[in-house]
Amino acid sequence: MASPKKSSASQTSGQVTRLVPSAATTTGGGGGGDSLDTRVAKLQSDVEHVQSDVTEIKGDIRKLLGAGILAAVGLMALMATGFGWLGGGG
Repeated sequence: MASPKKSSASQTSGQVTRLVPSAATTTGGGGGGDSLDTRVAKLQSDVEHVQSDVTEIKGDIRKLLGAGILAAVGLMALMATGFGWLGGGG
């Protein structure tokens, strides 16, 4: 039988003892040894890249939707002409 998973906090006599280091520490607990400022700067840089990618994707979607609408209108006009609903059909 597998052993139960350990939690990040233990409870002793009504008090909770946190095993997670406080946010005020400047050295990373991630094992990399980087300072908190360095890690935050990297996260900010990554978020900026994600934001620019999302903006680019939005532009691409708008172009695709525009092309799809144009194709649908063109097809409707072609069908309407073929069925004689617009002038030109026999």
